[in-house]
Amino acid sequence: MPVENEIKNIVSLCQQAKWQSALDLCQRSLHRAEDSHKHYFSELLAEIYMAMGLFKEAETQLLNLTTDFPHRLDYVQQLADLYAHQRETDKGVHQYQRFLRHNPDNANAHFNLALLYKKQMQFDKAEAAYQKALALNIEQPEEVHTNLAVMYSERRREHEAEASLRQALKINPDYVPALFNLATLFEEFGIKEQATGLYQQILQHQPDNVEVMARLVQSEIITPEKKGVLENLESVLKHNPALTQLHKEAGYFALGKGHDDLAEFDIAFTFYNKANQLCSKRLPPYNAGQIENQVQETIGTFDSGWVQKSQTSSDFAPVFICGMFRSGTTLLEQILSAHPRITSGGELGLLKHCIERLVSDDFTDGSPSATNIQALSEQYQNGLGQLFAKAEIVTDKRPDNFWHLGLVRAAFPKAKIICTDRHPLDICLSVYFQHLGNELSYSASLNNTAHYYTQYKKLLRHWISLMPENVYCVDYQQLVMNPEKTIRMVLEFCELPWSDDCMQFHQSKAVVKTASIWQVRQPLYQSSLDRWCHYKKHFQQAREILAEELEKVSSDSSEYD
Repeated sequence: MPVENEIKNIVSLCQQAKWQSALDLCQRSLHRAEDSHKHYFSELLAEIYMAMGLFKEAETQLLNLTTDFPHRLDYVQQLADLYAHQRETDKGVHQYQRFLRHNPDNANAHFNLALLYKKQMQFDKAEAAYQKALALNIEQPEEVHTNLAVMYSERRREHEAEASLRQALKINPDYVPALFNLATLFEEFGIKEQATGLYQQILQHQPDNVEVMARLVQSEIITPEKKGVLENLESVLKHNPALTQLHKEAGYFALGKGHDDLAEFDIAFTFYNKANQLCSKRLPPYNAGQIENQVQETIGTFDSGWVQKSQTSSDFAPVFICGMFRSGTTLLEQILSAHPRITSGGELGLLKHCIERLVSDDFTDGSPSATNIQALSEQYQNGLGQLFAKAEIVTDKRPDNFWHLGLVRAAFPKAKIICTDRHPLDICLSVYFQHLGNELSYSASLNNTAHYYTQYKKLLRHWISLMPENVYCVDYQQLVMNPEKTIRMVLEFCELPWSDDCMQFHQSKAVVKTASIWQVRQPLYQSSLDRWCHYKKHFQQAREILAEELEKVSSDSSEYD
């Protein structure tokens, strides 16, 4: 049988998902193929093994191919992708380095290596690899400059990010990713007019760009005179079959927000419901029992005895702001960042990254050793220093860090941990109304969010009992109703003097990188209190789930004061 026919038959079996038959035929074909044809079947074997979950066998095929064909970048890329799938990016880095020893002038290899370095948070190496790709005259250098800008922005080097984006647009003035990222950067700076202008520029090239249309809706209050914007967006959602699911999600969330602005609450909820139905197809299923077990295991592992035997002697006192998403963490950080001694860190992934680096070594039994806690302490402090070299105090405002507060307390006995809280039903509604990421499996359901909240409060109460001197809770309602008193108490907890600047936080030049990007640039307002009442009829089951928490709210609205 000619080689072409054998390959065609194997591909046909793969398309039918007849993997075992494809594997058998491919192995026979490889065994009898001439040397000049063997690599075709090795390529197919690697793909078949991947599809069957036989990753070691796929790795063997790809390693052989990279050895036999040291100038084929595509084989290296497949192998690196395999390692990335198994969370072994170090091996992928090694393969690119190996390839570049034979092919030092391959610009695309330097670009791919930069992507892996960035994933590992080796930012200096990533930047050097990107710059090398540019020096080798990589095709579409505007993409490299845009990637550099994203990395600069994540490292809080926003002005360098802006310069890189402008360089990308100098090369290609119509490059939409650079226009979009520059608009996003202006949003983070709080420069609405320039951000809006760039979004409008994108719409001139891509009039059906739903993500941009959604950004424009989210950036302003929709009044009856502006209702045409919503009608246009709805029309695009209905009549453009090429839209991705993520774009549809963004569009429906924006329509919900616009009709909420117009106080058309039933229509708003209909669109929010459509958005969340789409999200539920993308998100992993919410497992209530698993969350309950995780909370119980965390409480059982991180007790006072464990803290005493594991804690370091570090004097470093980082400031963490955490809590449920949409509970006021961004608002509180923006207020504190107006203080002359505080720098806003935003939603840093640093703590999570440091923990993940230790997991494979020491967390398998759920009880990390004192040695690893010391390593965690040093890695986090060094990482924070690299990101904010000139800052005196940095706020780390990643809401879900509340899962790791036992590790935080052990690594930093003097840590300042501020947890924000809000009316449970307002949190549920705000989460449901926000287009959040892939990790929040509960977010597309009011009931699931309600359950997750009960578990958050259970864990929070444990942390408070375990380390009362390290944890301070801020009630959102108290913050907006009596801001000066609340802020004074927070600053006192952080051992900082009062600053009048904190009351003018909305004028702060601090960069904001979260979903509350425009809300926190306004003076304090009370319209978000008891917002759930507009949607009361949708909360029957959630209220049952939250019955105990709601009773606590009604009997004592300042539980943690």
